[in-house]
Amino acid sequence: MDEVRAGGPHRNGALRITIACTGVAAAHFSLCLHVKSRHLGDAYRYPTEIAMKPIRVLAILAFAAVGCSFPLLNPNREGFAPWEKLPDGNGITWVNKYVHDPGIDPLYLASFRFDDETALQLVVKTFGLSPLPADTDVATFTETMPDSIDWFPLPNVSSTYVFADSNSYRGGNREYASNLWVDSTQNLAIIERTWW
Repeated sequence: MDEVRAGGPHRNGALRITIACTGVAAAHFSLCLHVKSRHLGDAYRYPTEIAMKPIRVLAILAFAAVGCSFPLLNPNREGFAPWEKLPDGNGITWVNKYVHDPGIDPLYLASFRFDDETALQLVVKTFGLSPLPADTDVATFTETMPDSIDWFPLPNVSSTYVFADSNSYRGGNREYASNLWVDSTQNLAIIERTWW
């Protein structure tokens, strides 16, 4: 496991920093190049002088963390809004956007217009959706929204797509939900994305 930690004072009084990286990270970051491929689990200690300015120490730790692929951002929150993943264009126009973010696992809900079936299928493909299985309820978190939204739900739904790999459906194992409600008579749709 990639790791960066302060190891406490060294016996000579200097601050001790431990950095352990995988061989892949070692190829991408100069501080990690001292880790030999046959000793990937070994941690190497780099004594630094106590007189070193705190900002410099923090910079080294930050660069080491990035170079060793240390997760600095929860992957669930990164690039998560549907309008960011698929911006306006290619026959798609975002109309309404809603975010409920309690600090963890935000819920995104958005309505959009699509020019034709090709544009709609671009959305379906981009978000990894498939038609709602027969005799199955949609796994949605829209009932947890604290705000009332006048554009949800769609009054006329002609088709529904879901993220079938969600563990809410048979055979799914991902803690993620995404739903797409489509009104093909108005070329209007609403998409939901959330983690739990």
